[in-house]
Amino acid sequence: MTLGEARKILGLGPDEDPRPHLGEFHTTRERIAEMVRSAPNETIALRYQAGLIEFDQALAAVREYLEALGLLQRPSLVVTPPPPPAAVEIPPPPAPRRSPLRAVSALVVVLLAAGAAGGWLHLKFEEDRRLGLLAELARLESTGAAFIENRSWPEAIEVFDRIDQLAPGSEIATLGRRSIEAGMTEEQEQFVGYWSGRARASLEAGLLDDAESAARQVVQ
Repeated sequence: MTLGEARKILGLGPDEDPRPHLGEFHTTRERIAEMVRSAPNETIALRYQAGLIEFDQALAAVREYLEALGLLQRPSLVVTPPPPPAAVEIPPPPAPRRSPLRAVSALVVVLLAAGAAGGWLHLKFEEDRRLGLLAELARLESTGAAFIENRSWPEAIEVFDRIDQLAPGSEIATLGRRSIEAGMTEEQEQFVGYWSGRARASLEAGLLDDAESAARQVVQ
């Protein structure tokens, strides 16, 4: 994170001295941490956590900047700044802003970050759900095709009904049902053709009982 980005997150001006506000930043940071701990559910806690991480990164960047200039001693959070080195000119700090406004600014940044994190989590959840649905449809399509090939019509019908429930109007379900209807029609025609031919052959051979039995199979 750049120093400019850190200043923006903390509500500091481009040339504003951050030292007078370090204690205030610490208070805001603890307030955000409490929001994480008291979140009503894990999703919201993750959103606040993302904002807290960004706030901590911004605060760390500002502290590193001050330490590099010798204006902040480790590990103290708030210290009386020593006189600046002779070779470094620090512009006089402007009058400190009102603390409530700065705290509100920091909280707005956190909430915006939390909103972005929440949006990302929602999109990821939707994408995972979509991919899971596609995988389940592919599995059911393969199972249904196997049932059709084996002429297990009730099982095939059940599978393609399930596909239609998961994806209403799905082309997979439409094509599957057409294949089932065509297969059942073909099977019926083969059945009728077989027994009709057997009845005719028995009649021509003078086997009247066999011919009658075969004919009954056709008309059942």
